[in-house]
Amino acid sequence: MPMYAIEYYNQATSLRPYDCRMWTALATVYEGLQRIPNAIQAHTRALLGADRIQTPTILSKLAALHTTLSGGSTSKEAVAYHKRLLALGERVTGLGTGTGVQMETVELAASYLAIAEYEMRDVGEGEGEGRERGDWALAAQYLEKVASTHAPQRDKAEDLLRELRLKEARLAANI
Repeated sequence: MPMYAIEYYNQATSLRPYDCRMWTALATVYEGLQRIPNAIQAHTRALLGADRIQTPTILSKLAALHTTLSGGSTSKEAVAYHKRLLALGERVTGLGTGTGVQMETVELAASYLAIAEYEMRDVGEGEGEGRERGDWALAAQYLEKVASTHAPQRDKAEDLLRELRLKEARLAANI
């Protein structure tokens, strides 16, 4: 049955190539079939026709798919989508100015947390031998932002912030 849906949505996307609903539906079918690279392609294509309401949802879905593709750990590509989501969120909400539309706090908190976890990496962890230590100052800043909200990720952010402070203290003691 999903193969019929793929055929249908492929026809629909050829008739309306800038309709992000068709691309998102196609990506959803691919996700159901565990064809993650195809789902990523379809969601990326959906971004071309997405409006400002649909874009955050698609960006968070792309970040989640890249995380799934990398085996559950936050990948460089996922972080790039989280950063785009945060940039969009800061532009839409007007953070610091008190103006603008309120973007979903939980969505932003999840992105802050994912980027902070990625930046908390140590030297030699993850992708390759030559990988450098992450930006711990940025991680601390993002974790403090999440810890100061009432988002469900608040407890995890506080735990990660404690862990980061311990890493910084150990590094300072070794110098």
